[in-house]
Amino acid sequence: ESPPGIIPFPPSPKHKVANISGGSLVSSLLPPPPPPAPLSMALTKYHLIFLFDDRWAVVSRIDHQLVQQQEWARTTHGFPRGLARDLHGGRLWMCSDKQIFEIMEEREDRHVWTLLLRMERFDDALSACKTAAQRSRVLAAHADSLFRNGHWVNSAKKYAEATTVPFEHVALRFLQVGHKGALFEYLQCRLHQCSSDDKVTRALLGVWAIEIFLAYLNDMRASSHGSKGKAALDAERAKLHELLKECKGLDVHEPVYHLLQSHGWLEELAFFAETRRDFNTVIVHHVSRRDCLSAIRKLADFQAAGAGEDLVCRYAPVLFGSEPRAFVSLLLRPQLENVDPLSVLPALYLPKAPPGHRAE
Repeated sequence: ESPPGIIPFPPSPKHKVANISGGSLVSSLLPPPPPPAPLSMALTKYHLIFLFDDRWAVVSRIDHQLVQQQEWARTTHGFPRGLARDLHGGRLWMCSDKQIFEIMEEREDRHVWTLLLRMERFDDALSACKTAAQRSRVLAAHADSLFRNGHWVNSAKKYAEATTVPFEHVALRFLQVGHKGALFEYLQCRLHQCSSDDKVTRALLGVWAIEIFLAYLNDMRASSHGSKGKAALDAERAKLHELLKECKGLDVHEPVYHLLQSHGWLEELAFFAETRRDFNTVIVHHVSRRDCLSAIRKLADFQAAGAGEDLVCRYAPVLFGSEPRAFVSLLLRPQLENVDPLSVLPALYLPKAPPGHRAE
């Protein structure tokens, strides 16, 4: 139903013919007289029914346009009297002085979604859809409208719901306007829609979404200044973390590692590796940055998770050489009682070790 407004009475076809066929020049320039008031009227869910003395007409309650009009044959049916609705059965009746007719309402909502779509009332049109094809058409039109008005992210979400719109068409549109954030939103929504069994599609969407979002974060990092810019960047990084969590079960860790490293997001690389329980990559990350204290702390966390004994033995020379006290404290934890002392002894015994190392 449309918002409140004035609905004009539908003019009679006879008045139109009379105006065209006769009358003076002056009368032709004047506005036509208003149609007479109806004898009776009735409401259905989507239409208004008017009963005049010479015809009955149906007007849409959505766009206020005439839907149907039929002349009344007085010689056959008598003079019209009014419209009445059965309060118990809900039936609608049209009465004359000779007969009574029932007005049947059959599928009066079949074209409602198209009228609402034409008026760009997309939410109402979506509610009126009966088939998946109709829903997809409404969603695509809504997405196009949002795109034209510059609402890129909301447009991406609607495009993801309109699965009949080609994937390449949507991706190219966002690339042409240069809005990487909206393209990432579209890819992420499509990733959520994929079945867990469709691993190939999920892998492709996941890698492309990560690559697009890293480029978006690079642009944001270069332009963000001050506390507000940093807060906005941190909020977007949280989205990247969520995406990396979604991709941890896909066989894409090698290209994701490469993307994160090439774009300079090394903390996210360590986060992704830890999410995948790739503890070796996490330790290598911290050791390569000469942050052995963080590596020792991570080894302690991995021990609590039930892993890390082989990593302790493997990186003992480097970690003990850099942080002897912290590393020995790690070895004294109860969780490492199964570590073979002979495997770490060569790292701890250094003949020319500094005093701090000898004390430990």
